[in-house]
Order: sequence, then C-alpha cells, then structure tokens
Amino acid sequence: MSKIYFCVADVHSFYTEMRRALSEQGYDKDNPSHIFCSIGDLFDRGPESKECLEFVNSIPRERKILIRGNHEILMRQMVFGGNWPRGIDKHNGTWKTACDLTGVDKAEVMEKMRKNSEFWKYYHDTEYYRVIGDYILTHAWVPFDILHGFDSKTGKDFFLKKAMPLRKWDTVDDYEWDNRFTWMNGMELWKEGVRIEGKTVICGHWNTSWGWKEIRYKCNSFYDVDAIHEPFIDDGIIALDACTVVSKKVNCFKFTVEE
Repeated sequence: MSKIYFCVADVHSFYTEMRRALSEQGYDKDNPSHIFCSIGDLFDRGPESKECLEFVNSIPRERKILIRGNHEILMRQMVFGGNWPRGIDKHNGTWKTACDLTGVDKAEVMEKMRKNSEFWKYYHDTEYYRVIGDYILTHAWVPFDILHGFDSKTGKDFFLKKAMPLRKWDTVDDYEWDNRFTWMNGMELWKEGVRIEGKTVICGHWNTSWGWKEIRYKCNSFYDVDAIHEPFIDDGIIALDACTVVSKKVNCFKFTVEE
C-alpha cells in the first residue's frame, strides 16, 4: 500500500494559506493514504491559530506527523517560565497565539494556556524528527558533532562539523534539541557538508529566500515580498519555509512511499 506525505513548514498560524497549498497538491484529510506533515512552527505571527489547532487535532494520529519547531518550544518555555511574556515572546508572536487561543490579553493568559488541553494534546503529539524511507523530517537540521583537528601543513587548528549517525539521534537530550538543533540554518549546514548519506532532509525554520540569495545568488533579500520564496531543493535537502508572513504563501512538498 502506498502512502502520500504532504509536508508544510512554518505555517505560523496562516491557516487559509496552508489549506490552499494542501488543496493545490491534492490533499484530502479523509483519505487514509494521505498523511499530513507539519515540519514545525505551526503557530505564532498569523491570525488563525484556532483554526490551525482545530485542524491538526481533528486528524487521527496515524494520519499525521507533527515535528516540534522552535516556536512550539518557545510556547512551552513562556507558559511555564513565569506569569508574563518575555520580549522574545512578544517579538515572535508566541504571546499573540496564547491570547488568540485563550481569548484573554493579560497575565491570566498564562494560567489559561497551562490548562489548554487542546494545545497540549497537539504539543505532546510532536516529535523532533521522523525518518520515512529515504526522507528525514526535522525542523531545522540534523544533529552534528564538532570535530577538532590540527592541520600540519598550515600549522593551524581546524574545526569540522560532522552529522551524527542516525543511530545516535535518540541519545541527544531534549535540552540539546530545544536550545541548539531546533534553531539552526539547515541550508547553511547543508552547504557546509553536514549531511546524512542516502537521505534527504525536509526542513523549515530559515526562509528559503536565504538559500536563494546566499547559495544560488538568485535574489537580493531574505524578507522582501519580491524575494524568492519557493522551496529550496537540492541533493539531500528540501527546505520549505516560505516566510509566510511576508509572502502570504505556504510551500507544500509531497512524496509517496510504498509500505
């Protein structure tokens, strides 16, 4: 039996744009062979947090894959870190999402979010990565080690980033995922050669326009509406973050796996 995986990333509470992208790729929520995949950062910044939450929670667990992004982590840190938002929570839209989901705009929002069972149902369904056939779904990029060496020709130390083998990923603790590996620029690390042989990483987090500017030299800006916001695809990488708050579009990539 074949299954079709529909991947979106960094939706940031733009539900309408997400559903449009899914529809254009032929996604049917009621089709048991269609698997919805969110590659992290489903919320914050946009106007439709409630709609996003209701949508993902309405999909049976066996027909969805929810990757934990840095914005999911920021929400947990904000809600359980005190009774008032930090500057980063306001800047990143995390406070706005909490207000939208609870219907209040004051300190009470923290207590209400702590008891928001629908959001925590979503959160506890998220995971840091998932391997599906030849694909790896993760928010930013793969865990890596930094190796130190000495170049006898130049007489200088050097540091080399090397991807951890997949078998070691489950030994990476939550702190490292939450504060390091969920925040990286996957396109930059891919360019540096941090790759998993034989696998293609589907990621988000950094705007694809970064890759189009800094790697392909096809545009002059990361954030302008005129920048290129199409998926950045190359050997071993599919980056999807369309900077939706600017571009008003969500990228959707689909692939089929025989099971």
